[in-house]
Amino acid sequence: TMDTVSRTVTPNGHPALNLTAAEFDVLELLVERGDVVSRLDIARHLGRPAHGALSRAIDVTVSRLRRKLHDRVGGQPIIRPVRNRGYVLTAEVEGWS
Repeated sequence: TMDTVSRTVTPNGHPALNLTAAEFDVLELLVERGDVVSRLDIARHLGRPAHGALSRAIDVTVSRLRRKLHDRVGGQPIIRPVRNRGYVLTAEVEGWS
C-alpha cells in the first residue's frame, strides 16, 4: 500500500519501508506514469540534471528502491529496467490516492 499523504509504502504483510525522499518520489512517478519512465524524466522529477555522475546517481536510487521493495512479487520484478529507455513498474501498488 502506498500513502502519498504520509509518504509511506507498506508492502502486504510487512512493516512500512524506510524510503528516502528521492526513492519515494521515483516510486510515485513510476506509479503515476504506469509506463516506461526515462532517466531524464526521473532526473527532472527529482530536480536534478541527468548527465554524467548524476545519471548514475539515478540508477543507484532506483537500485536501492528495488532492493527495499524486495524486487519481487510472485517471482516478477517490481521495477524493471528497460534497455536504452529507463524503468517501468511491473506490479500494481495499492492505495494510490
